[in-house]
Amino acid sequence: MHLIRGSLHYVSWKERKAVVEDLKVIYRAPTLEAVGAAPEAFSAALDSRFPPISRMWRAHWTAASSPPSTP
Repeated sequence: MHLIRGSLHYVSWKERKAVVEDLKVIYRAPTLEAVGAAPEAFSAALDSRFPPISRMWRAHWTAASSPPSTP
C-alpha cells in the first residue's frame, strides 16, 4: 500500500491511470513466481519518465515481497 501511494507521488494526475495499470501486474500477483519479470518491465517502460519509482520499488522489494511476521 505504501509503495503504491509513494509511487503515485511522482506521477501527474493525467498519467496516474497508465502507471497504476503497470503497477497492478506487480501488486496483484498471487505469488512471487507470478510476478516474474514485471518489475524489470515496469522499470524499462517508465524509467525515462519516473526514475524514482523503480528505485523505490527495488530498495523496498524484499520487505514488500515477504509475508508479515506475526509475534
